Amino acid sequence: MDIFEALKRRRTTRLFKPEAISKELLDRLLYAARRAPTGGNVDTRRFVIVTDSQIIEMIRKLSPGFYGSCPALIVICTDLSASEDDPTAIFDAGASAENIALAATALNIGVGFVKSYPEVAVKRILGIPEKVRTEIIVKVGYVAPDQPKPPRTLKSPAYLNECGSTYDQS
Repeated sequence: MDIFEALKRRRTTRLFKPEAISKELLDRLLYAARRAPTGGNVDTRRFVIVTDSQIIEMIRKLSPGFYGSCPALIVICTDLSASEDDPTAIFDAGASAENIALAATALNIGVGFVKSYPEVAVKRILGIPEKVRTEIIVKVGYVAPDQPKPPRTLKSPAYLNECGSTYDQS
């Protein structure tokens, strides 16, 4: 699939089929996550792949932003012992999450992002060390057929050379 087709088709998935995601597909998503750029070429990212339904359910119950259920999670973290004051870590995690989303689209898998969760509880459930911070949880699964209708397409303003002068995108 061409990247622009993936961008056009990519959307947040809220409802997933209960069908498990194969290790091969999870490996491909992890490959995509690791291909994302990092600030200063320093890789502080760590990934926790979760396929245990009981663990996923525990995290879901604690997280107000976790709508529905899913067969897998990819928790993107930052190892603070590698770089305590890395201001780009959240951007690195976001780039990895979007790479996962685009790869998932190409693989006909759905993803959804969760950021509202109690970090201390998620770290305890997943055995994440103190010096590692969670950045975002990516829900992964096959898209359920009764998906809510996508919202309208956002058209953020763009300017040419300076704020206020319209950039004409034809």
